[in-house]
Amino acid sequence: MNADCLRASRPLNSKGVAAADLTIYAAHEKDPRPNALFDAAGKKKPLSAIDPAQECLRDEWMQHYARTGGKVEQPKPNNGKAPGAAKQPCPCSKATLTVRVRYEPVDAPVKTASVTITGPGLSHQRIS
Repeated sequence: MNADCLRASRPLNSKGVAAADLTIYAAHEKDPRPNALFDAAGKKKPLSAIDPAQECLRDEWMQHYARTGGKVEQPKPNNGKAPGAAKQPCPCSKATLTVRVRYEPVDAPVKTASVTITGPGLSHQRIS
């Protein structure tokens, strides 16, 4: 299995986690410090689950986890949709937008103002 395409299955195997942690810290204990896993004094730092700079370390950890009994799975394909794409189209085709424009520092209403609306699928719409 390709480690950079794996994720740990839930619930995590506590023995696999402990073994993967020991292995990855041992493999990097002589790396120049400070680094992602050790501070300048040699104290262990937790591996980040989200830091893009630690992606290779997470892949390495996942390989150790799988080798020591941790169950892993391939992420499910996204069915060709972009990340964050809607799973179904929005039933609304129109919405109401209410804009109240006020002048600061004096809290006074503004009689005339221009508002520009932008967004996916919209050309710049100007409302005066």
